[in-house]
Amino acid sequence: MFGLLAMFNPFDSTLTVIKIIGVGLIIYAVMDIIAFVQVKKVAKVIDRAVNSGDEVDSDAEER
Repeated sequence: MFGLLAMFNPFDSTLTVIKIIGVGLIIYAVMDIIAFVQVKKVAKVIDRAVNSGDEVDSDAEER
């Protein structure tokens, strides 16, 4: 379907592809920022646990 549109109206199809790529990059950037904030929060918790000497609660079993 997109091939027919590109064949009959190449300039509009180029703009459509650029818009789709742009939206994808914006979504990727927002997700990257969200992941950065989450990792930063976890890093603070780990840093506090390491510096305070408290044990970190985990599901690991000792043998």
